[in-house]
Order: sequence, then structure tokens, then C-alpha cells
Amino acid sequence: MNKKIIYAVVALVVVVLGYLYFSSGGNGSYEYVTIEKRDIVQEVSVTGKVKPVSSAMLAFDRLGKVVRFNVDVGNHVSAGDVLASLDSSELAANLLQAEASVRVQEAKLDELKRGARTEDLEVSYAERDSATTALVDAKKGLVEKINDAYTKSDDAIRNRVDRMFTNPRSANPELVFIVADATLSDQIKAERVILEGVLNNWNSSLGSLSSGADLGKYVSKAYANLEKIKSFLDKMALAVSGLTTNATLTQTTLDTYKSETATSRTNINSAISALVAADEKMRAADSALRVAS
Repeated sequence: MNKKIIYAVVALVVVVLGYLYFSSGGNGSYEYVTIEKRDIVQEVSVTGKVKPVSSAMLAFDRLGKVVRFNVDVGNHVSAGDVLASLDSSELAANLLQAEASVRVQEAKLDELKRGARTEDLEVSYAERDSATTALVDAKKGLVEKINDAYTKSDDAIRNRVDRMFTNPRSANPELVFIVADATLSDQIKAERVILEGVLNNWNSSLGSLSSGADLGKYVSKAYANLEKIKSFLDKMALAVSGLTTNATLTQTTLDTYKSETATSRTNINSAISALVAADEKMRAADSALRVAS
């Protein structure tokens, strides 16, 4: 073998051995590790809040005292589980009362199924006859109050207040005194024209009034007419109260105007009250007859 090659090999071995010697600290000690396949695990520690995918707000459908909670926060629940309960003592009492009422009505029903007794029928017939008579009387009384309402209205306007007008029933009535408020004066004269037509139509309708007629229609008409007359008289009272005596208006005449106006207003208010009472009496009698029948 070529000596040069041998020397080169020897030199290379020396270099390698020297490197290994010096890189190990010169003590010639080595650590050997066997390579194996394993899972790599990393532990992570964090803080936070768990948020549900869905949530629901629960509430009772009525107010009351909560007497029991069946679950705690974080418990697992299923559909149909009772979560909490209200005090049901009042409902239980109402249920008992309702059940008692049902038993009473069932007893009455059983009695009706067995048939009414003769004495019961006689009492029922007597109550029905009495209710019928009361209704007839109430209708007659209502007819009288409707007619009386017209009479009082006619007297208030045509006999009493018309003393303060010239040509009161014409299309151009005029007051015999001067009202300081021109607007009020014009309203009074215009309403007097209207009331003449109201009184005429009202009087014509009363020709067919009887106990057998549709009294509700006549009552409604009477109420409406009385309210119009009442409003007119209120304006007249306002106008008269502002008058003072002068060369053409004596104290006696002024006192008469005030007296006639006051009397008219009293009579109309009385007619309204009487009509209301008679109407209510007729309605009550009608209801009583329906119950007795």
C-alpha cells in the first residue's frame, strides 16, 4: 500500500480521536439514550365561565308565595319536572267551595227531574202573576211620566219663558230686554226657534203613546228633548241674572222674570228625575217577570 495513504489514514484517526477527547471534557465519559415513540402531553390551566348553548327565563303565571324549591342551581332537569311550587291553600279552598256549589245545583237538578210539587207550582204561578201585574203598572207609570215631561216642558217654555219674548213662536223671536252678552242673546233666540219645532214634534208623537207601545223609543225621545230644554233654560237664567232695573224694566218685572225662569228649571229637573225613576222601575219589573216566568 502506498505509504502516503497510510499516513493520511493514521492522521485522520488521530484528529477524530482528539476531537472526541476534547469535546467530552477530556474525561472520555459518554451518555447514551435509547430513542422510543411516546405521546407528548401539555397541561394547560385557565379560568373562565361556562356559557350554556340556550337558556330560558321561568316565571309563574300568577302571584303567590313560593313554598318549595325542588332543584338547585346546576341540577339537571327534564321536561315535565316541577321546579318550584306556590302556596295552593287558597285555590284548594276555592275548589272546595266550587264543589259544594256543584253539589247544591245537582240536588236542585235532581229535584227538577223528579217533577215540581203542586205547592211549588202554585207559588211559581202566583209570583209570575204578581210580576206581570207589577210590569203593567210600571209601564202605565212610565207613560204618565213621559206625558208629564211634555206638559212641564210646554209650560216652562210657552207659558213662563215666552213672557220674556216678542213673537216667541215665530222664526224671529226677540227678547223684551237687552242682554249685555250679544253672543248669549243670539244663542237664546236661535234655540227658542228650535224648541218650537221640538215641542210640536214631541206632542204629535205622544198621540200613539200607550203601555203596549215601544216605550224605550219614547223614553229616549223624552230624555233628548228635556236635555235641550234644560240647556236653553240655563242660558235664560244666565241672561236674566245679569239684568238690572231701568226706565223700562221695573224691579217687580225683573223679579217675575227670575221667578219664572227658576220655576221652569225646577220643573224640568223634576221631570227628568221622575222619568229616570219610572224607567228604572219598568226595567226592574220586566226583569222580575222574566225570572218568574
